[in-house]
Amino acid sequence: MAQHRKNVVIVGGGAGGIAAASSVLKRESNVHVSIVEPSDTHKYQPGWTLVGGGVFDQRDGLRSMADVMPKRATWVRQAVAGFEPRTNTVILDDGARLRYDALIVSPGIELAWDEVEGLSESLGRNGVTSNYDIQHAPYTWELVSGFREGRALFTQPPMPIKCAGAPQKAMYLSCFDWEQKCHLGNIDVAFHNAGGALFGVADYVPALEGYVSRYGIDLNFNQNLVAVDGEGQKAWFEVDGERRGVEFDLLHVCPPQRAPAFVAQSSLADTGGWIEVDQTTLQHARFENVFRSRGCDLRAQRENGGGRAQAGARRGDQCASCASRARTRSSVRRLRFVPAHRRTRQSRAR
Repeated sequence: MAQHRKNVVIVGGGAGGIAAASSVLKRESNVHVSIVEPSDTHKYQPGWTLVGGGVFDQRDGLRSMADVMPKRATWVRQAVAGFEPRTNTVILDDGARLRYDALIVSPGIELAWDEVEGLSESLGRNGVTSNYDIQHAPYTWELVSGFREGRALFTQPPMPIKCAGAPQKAMYLSCFDWEQKCHLGNIDVAFHNAGGALFGVADYVPALEGYVSRYGIDLNFNQNLVAVDGEGQKAWFEVDGERRGVEFDLLHVCPPQRAPAFVAQSSLADTGGWIEVDQTTLQHARFENVFRSRGCDLRAQRENGGGRAQAGARRGDQCASCASRARTRSSVRRLRFVPAHRRTRQSRAR
């Protein structure tokens, strides 16, 4: 009797989704993998910081989605409208339904520019920029490379965020350039962090503090950016329940971030709107054939300021990204031994 061919559906064609698809196809021969991704462009976000630092060209952060798709995977060029995990179904935006034996959800995280008053209108001019948008990353370098004196502010919102180090990377790259050009002494650099620590992984803090000291950076904790007046070049931070205005000549913003609506409003989400997974295995807490792909665990990041998600990922000398790939492989292995009779219990899940 022919063995049943497993249908694995992966939602999201970002780095996490592509890595998960490649792992499944490499380790499993009797599978059919579908990747649901509406965009024709694959965005390599880690490179955007280097665009803002003058190292990469803007084109280096973008590739054709067709070029990165695994050859044996089926590319479903649609967006996801919702999930029906009790019937093992993904609902697409045109109403079509994809059935799966296993589901790997890698939707990424949504940038919430609208949660900061005036930010969307200010971006890309009047000294306001962000490496979190590939369209504005070149403007970051334009500002930095031409900056001679004044006040430069760098911000970080509450967790969770993509790449918890990116807000500081933008700052250190900028300071390095100013130091090399002998302009740093004329520039007042400040870091405004909504959190209470420089970084969530304690082992990294001493090295980062060294750069803070070297560049003379003014650290401001528990200060959350809530409004921007680009033309007036003034930013407002919420501090102890009050708004405080700070003038700037250059403002690099890391925007607030949230789960995509189709995840937050689904039965896969926890009360905070994030996919409810086991922190170690990335297997869903209630639906046993549903997984989250590699990358930071956003629920742990939210609850622990980013530290637990990254520190818990480390094993020996592994960096967080290596451990993330290890968690993907662990999740893929688990696809093999989720018995069908156990999956039937999903119908009784809350």
